[in-house]
Amino acid sequence: MQTRHAALNIGDEPIKDIRFTWGGDYPRERRHLEGWGTAVEVPAVLALLGKVVAGELTAERARALLGGLAEKVVLACDPEEADPVKRALARCFGDCDECAARKPEFGRRLHAVLVQRERYRDPAAHSWAATRSALHRIDCREMEALGNSCGGLFTESGETNPEEYDRHLHWFTHDDCESIPGEGRTVLARHEAASWIAERTGPKGGERFRLCGNCQPERPDRA
Repeated sequence: MQTRHAALNIGDEPIKDIRFTWGGDYPRERRHLEGWGTAVEVPAVLALLGKVVAGELTAERARALLGGLAEKVVLACDPEEADPVKRALARCFGDCDECAARKPEFGRRLHAVLVQRERYRDPAAHSWAATRSALHRIDCREMEALGNSCGGLFTESGETNPEEYDRHLHWFTHDDCESIPGEGRTVLARHEAASWIAERTGPKGGERFRLCGNCQPERPDRA
């Protein structure tokens, strides 16, 4: 949170030392208005409205003055706001054109995570899980991402959390964060785990995988 001070030299008594803050909550509903991301002290706003009531300036002029000061605060606190592209990106809540283009892929991959999450919830039928090159027990800490809300993407009942969906879609599209919480984990039944091992075992017995050193799973192909 950053603080800036400004003054409005209007009328007989200027409004001095107006306190603005920047870096708090960013409500998406007003993201395209001036000064988005800033807050201003209520007493200063009341003083400005008092000048409108007294006829010292019009409501339109008061709005323009307050908006102009807020924009100066925004630029002072975040110079990148001067770049139209970066300004638009900061106002994307997973609903820009670029996010819309990536949304089908994001949805498919999110569905795949949901499928693995449902399998994870049945450990009696799925006692193993695999990451990229390692086999784990289903209760390994490496699998915990499937047991929680996957970064808030899912509610306890397994439904998608709309607000978190939009947030993660934004990250997926813009922030070089193309992995989805819980992704990269495959939950396996015994026969699937045995097949997973077989696919990574060469004709001469060479193995292109490892057993997790933390959870130390039994080998399903030897049980």
